[in-house]
Amino acid sequence: MFSPKYNKNLTGAEITFQPEDINLYSEDPFDVQITIGNSPLEDGYYFTVKDPKLKDLTVRQLLTNYALNIEKRFELDIERYPEFLNYQEELLRYFELSEAGKLSLDIYVNKCNQAVPLDLNVSARNYLSTCVFKDQSFDYCLLDLVFDVNSSRLSSSELDLLIKEYGPIWVLFWLGNEEKIVSSEINDKVLQEKDYPVISYICESLIEENLISKSFDSKHAKYTLTNSGKNKLSALQKEADLVIAKYAAFESVSIYPPALGVPDGFDARIQMMRRDSFDVIRGIYLMHFRLFNTELFSSSDSLKFFESGDCFNKVSSFLAKETTFSESIIDELFNLYINNNDVKK
Repeated sequence: MFSPKYNKNLTGAEITFQPEDINLYSEDPFDVQITIGNSPLEDGYYFTVKDPKLKDLTVRQLLTNYALNIEKRFELDIERYPEFLNYQEELLRYFELSEAGKLSLDIYVNKCNQAVPLDLNVSARNYLSTCVFKDQSFDYCLLDLVFDVNSSRLSSSELDLLIKEYGPIWVLFWLGNEEKIVSSEINDKVLQEKDYPVISYICESLIEENLISKSFDSKHAKYTLTNSGKNKLSALQKEADLVIAKYAAFESVSIYPPALGVPDGFDARIQMMRRDSFDVIRGIYLMHFRLFNTELFSSSDSLKFFESGDCFNKVSSFLAKETTFSESIIDELFNLYINNNDVKK
């Protein structure tokens, strides 16, 4: 027998997958409960399906027509859990991106011994659990789902284009972070140029542009920013700082009602960039190069992270977080920003 992919428990309650007495709940309403990854059940979302006959619907039908149906948002227990409105939007976005092939989303059933992603076209009835609180305050049936979100990796052609466009910028940030030596000892490791052909090739192209210089220390090649390179880096850093400052207000927003700077809200920065016809890809890379300095440029694995392409996969995965709010909601958020900062459009 396989072990469950997820085996989450709820404090003060016992959740049992397909218990022997599950038929006793056949005429009861049931919850569609959803958590993301390893987040605890206490931080989850649920939608109560009142018609017990709907247990025979497929999981996909329950998600599409009920649990993630925005038109049914007022059936949520928003008096006790106002954050459910945001949760529903977030989960729907993941689901829609997955359906469009833009995001890898695997859906599992908590405590199910079939440790493989759920076939969404199966009847929900076959994957129901019960949740019984030890103080007997609650005793109910549920479909206990876990969204396992994984960003799709870039194709080789996509990766090549990004390295061509942003690889030189990465190298400038890397060299500007502190003086770096290729094929010398860094963090007690000997790094040969042949092990980093992409970085070496970019460095040579930057030498031709007089943005960096190359010297030799014994058998090791040493790359340093020229004055022109320092000026170029300074301009890029200022550009990144402007992007960060301009869209910081939209890093965590709510939409019911629209508000800025809320805890655990939606990151609407990408959608706001698109509203401004801003180069989203450039904005994302500049923000990450500026904000994640240690991870991207200072760690012992920075060079390997770049050379393998993982650096670009990680930064590009941020696109999966793009919100898909209506134009009216985006306009409301923008107007809030304008009013809060007392500036004019």
